[in-house]
Amino acid sequence: MNWNPPPTPDRPPHPAENAIPVPYRQTPQPHRSPRRGPILGLVVVGTVVFFGLAIMVGAMVVVTSAPHIVTPPPPRAGDQVRDRDAEFDDRLLPQLKFQRSIIKHATGGDNPGKHMAVYGNGSAKYMFVGGDGVDQIFDPDELPSRFRVSATSGLGDSGSIAGVIPLDDAGGSGKAVCATIRYRKPPRAGYETAICAWATRVTFGTIMPISGAGTSSQGRTFSHTAVASTMRQMRGDLED
Repeated sequence: MNWNPPPTPDRPPHPAENAIPVPYRQTPQPHRSPRRGPILGLVVVGTVVFFGLAIMVGAMVVVTSAPHIVTPPPPRAGDQVRDRDAEFDDRLLPQLKFQRSIIKHATGGDNPGKHMAVYGNGSAKYMFVGGDGVDQIFDPDELPSRFRVSATSGLGDSGSIAGVIPLDDAGGSGKAVCATIRYRKPPRAGYETAICAWATRVTFGTIMPISGAGTSSQGRTFSHTAVASTMRQMRGDLED
């Protein structure tokens, strides 16, 4: 006779017995954004370098595009031909000194006006004196007032400035003026002539008929309008 164990009394199953296995899940890690510190630093450095180079290139463009006095003075300026023989005439030294003094004093000594040439076409001859600035940048808006003071100082008691006339057409960039000069002392007593000048932020040039004793222009009167016209024609070849 086989013995069987008595049936187990009914009982509710344990929850774990019927639980469906759940795959192992890791606890989600908080999202981390990429490291912004180094990247942001590189962006800032790159931006600074870019703008620095842009400023340098811009400055180079400004410098290279600024006008300069042609060195040495060309063989022709407008319809005027350079007269090298006249440049060695000692009688022109007072006029050369006068024109240089205007540039030097008008620019506070920054521009010595070291370039000089004599040009002529027919009987009239003109002296050009000009130069580039060295350290300071000249304000062309101050040309009329500085030109009057400098020209008056350069003449001393040998003559007087009858008037300084700003020109609407400077023949290029910057400003230009002309002045009528009346001499009081021999050998040019009673002689009347004119001088014209232009100035940019870096260049300064003067054009004046030669009026030294014994020259072909001696005794000839030059109006400021005639000299201004000659200056405009010559300037394009004297400055680049």
